[in-house]
Formats: sequence, C-alpha cells, structure tokens
Amino acid sequence: MGSGRDKRKKAKGSKTGQGAEKTARKTDKNEGKAARRAQRAAEGGEDDLDALLAKFKLDEAARNTVSVRQSSAPPSARLFASMSAISAQEFLLYGGEWYDGKQDKMRVFGDAFVYNVQQQTWKHILIPNSPSPRSAHQAVVHKGHLYMFGGELTSPNQEKFRHFRDLWRLDLASWQWEQLPARGGPNARSGHRMAVHKDSLLLFGGFHDGGKACTYYNDVWIFDIPTLQWASVKVGGGTGPSPRGGSQVVVHQDTLFVFWGHSVMVDPSDKSELERVHGDVWALDLQSCQWEHVKKAGMAPSPPRASFGLMRLKPGEQKAIAEEDASASAGPDDKASAQHRAAVQIQAMFRGYTVRKAYKTYKLGGKLSELLYSPAAAHGVDLTAASVKPRARANPMLTVCHHTLYLYGGVVEVAHTDITLDDLWGLDLNKLDGWVCVQPNTAGDDVFEEDPDWATDDSADQTDKKDGSQQEQNGDDSDTE
Repeated sequence: MGSGRDKRKKAKGSKTGQGAEKTARKTDKNEGKAARRAQRAAEGGEDDLDALLAKFKLDEAARNTVSVRQSSAPPSARLFASMSAISAQEFLLYGGEWYDGKQDKMRVFGDAFVYNVQQQTWKHILIPNSPSPRSAHQAVVHKGHLYMFGGELTSPNQEKFRHFRDLWRLDLASWQWEQLPARGGPNARSGHRMAVHKDSLLLFGGFHDGGKACTYYNDVWIFDIPTLQWASVKVGGGTGPSPRGGSQVVVHQDTLFVFWGHSVMVDPSDKSELERVHGDVWALDLQSCQWEHVKKAGMAPSPPRASFGLMRLKPGEQKAIAEEDASASAGPDDKASAQHRAAVQIQAMFRGYTVRKAYKTYKLGGKLSELLYSPAAAHGVDLTAASVKPRARANPMLTVCHHTLYLYGGVVEVAHTDITLDDLWGLDLNKLDGWVCVQPNTAGDDVFEEDPDWATDDSADQTDKKDGSQQEQNGDDSDTE
C-alpha cells in the first residue's frame, strides 16, 4: 500500500503544471462563489439600496475599459444632475434622477454624457470603476479634472435613500475615475453647493436626512487639491446664512457668495413641517473668514426660490447670470435702458407656473417659479408670450460654454403630475437675442397636450395666489435675516 501511494505520488509529481492547475481551479471556484454571492446580493427588492448598489458593482465588474460611443442618443430626461463645461467646446452631464409622475417611480443615474456645442452631438462615456449612481451631488472642473462630492441614491419607490460623502476625481483626458480621501471631510449630504477658488474646492451647506430627522447645514469646507486634504473653515464672529440646501454659490476674487436656498423646520408643538424659502444673500470673505449680509440692490428676481440655476460669467465680465435673470448685459441699473424696460415688461407678463405640492422632506424643496427672460429690446426681440423660450421649471442643469448659457432638463408640474424634461436650450450671452431650442423636449408631451393652458396668465395668476398664501403659512423670509 505504501509503495502504491509512493507510486501515485510519483506519478502525480511527474506531471508538470499540476500545482498551477490546482491553484487556478481554486481561484476559479472562489471567484465563482464571489460572483454568486454578488448576484444574490443584487437580487433584493426595489427598496433594497444595498441590492441596487451591488447590482451596479456587478455591472461595473463586467466593464474593464473605457468606451466612448460617438454620436449617441441624448441623455434621458432628468433633474438634479451635474452639468459642467470641460473645455471651450464641450460640457459634461453626469448622474441625476428621473421621476415618473404617473407611476410614482424614481430612477437614479450614474452615466456620463459629453455634448459638443460646435458639432451639436452627444457622446456617451462608459467608464469602469465609476462612482455609485447619484443625484443632488455637486461637480466642478479644475485643471483638466472634474471633482464630484456627495449626493444621494433613492430607491424606486422613494421609501429609502442614502447620502454619500465620497469625493471623486475624473481625468478628462484619460476618462479615469479616482476616489480621493474623504477622511476629516464633510459628512454625507445632498443639496450642498461647490465652487473652485484658486487650487481649492469650496463646499457650503446641504442637508442629511437620517430617516427620523432631517438636518440642514450652513458649514463651509475647503479641499486643498495639491495636498488632497479637507479642512473646515472656522468662520469668525457674527451671523451668517442659516442652515439650508438648494442654494447657489459663486466665487468672485476672494469672496464666496451664497444666494437663497431652502430648509424645513419641524414645529415642536404638533410635529408639522414648515417649509422655508430663504431670500437672503451672503458674502464670505475668504481671507478674513467673515460673513457679511448683502443688501438688495437693483432688480433682483422675485420671489426668492430654491433649486434654481445660477452661473458666474468668466473673469472680466464680473457678473453672475441666473436662469431667472439672464440679462447680464451693460447698464442693467439704467432704468431708461432698453434692457431694463424689457425686463420690467417680462416680469409683468411672464409669471410662470409654480409648484402646487412640496417635495418630500429629503428632497430639495424648491418652488417652481418663473423664468425671467431679458433679451435686449434694442435688437428687436419679440416680447410677446409667443416668443420661443423654455418652459418654466425647477431643478434644471445650467452651464456656460463657448459664450452660451445652456439649460438642460428639470421638472415641471402639469395637471398635478410631475414631468421630467429632456430639452436643451442655449442663450448667446454676447447677443442676448433670445433663447434657441437646441434639442426639443420629448418627455411628457401627452400631459402638456392634455393641459394646454398650464402657462396662461390666468392659470399663473391663480397659482401665484395659492403659492403666495402657502409662503405666508410656511414662513418665507424675504431677505429679513
């Protein structure tokens, strides 16, 4: 018997490569087990966020190279995505969410699309090892890289959601994602805002909903890009903006400006939720770290709002341009100017469609309000209601590329149904001669046809009255802080 075992051992040993084959078989077996575990983890219900993330990782594991699909179909309808100019000719749209108002279902995206403004074509970028799908995140561009922080993932039935606190960097030349250190940085949140200042990223505000309570923030964080380090900005004495989400920020020289925003307070007496739309503007001196309340001057958009779009023009123009006030031209304070008269007339004529119901507490509240179009009357622009223009909306994506303000998507409520949009519009910031529809909307046209009077003056009047009374009940703070 012993000799027999020796022979078998010798026979086994005489075959070359057996050890490597055995190791390979074990490796394959372990990988098979891991794949089956991942598959089981991805088979949870619609509200199982761990299952959704496991399925995403499973799909990511099957992709090991970057794939660029040229001349692809446009992105689907969405809101709460990020849209960032990545060159003089291109901007990148990432993530976001789509809400099916009829089925009351939510889908969150983790895809990336690039639009070329000269060729007027989209390309779909499929990148391995991408961040988890998310919406209500923030993305900024600095020296050939896109930086993205936070956001949230919502289950299709909107029963569960998860906030992120991860920071990612996308190399815009190689299309490679890299997760950066988050140690010592902001906690998980959505609805925050980010801006670039020199070689740093600035982050303000946002909110975190833990299920039982929703916490809003007014903190300021700075991420030093050369050292990859987070630091909390210790603001000096005095008051600053109250905690909020859905605001907008821009940096001019060494000052961070914070515009408006939204928060929800709980009445301790009856546990009811009170929505508050902030109408104040603040300036943070980045040298002294002191807040200053900015008093209103000129003709600001009215009423205050949240989840709106705002972009800063490039240095030299020294102005910020908002979706609600696209008249960033010379002489806006001159009441005799053609542009001032045009803006006054447009404010009087185009009171837009407002949201009649609030989003859930974990959403950025935001009332759907009017777009204030301010084309130059001197150029002979038709100021009648028949002028081509985007529908009024909330939560759109904005960016400035090649001297043009681009607007994509957002949401509008029609006949008590939320419609997520997929149209793309452009406004030439040099000419200011009106909006151009680059890509028409294809989402929810049947609902618009069912309710053709949704944007008439009469319906706007009625909705404005309802919305005004609601603001009084919920405590609108029109620049009173």
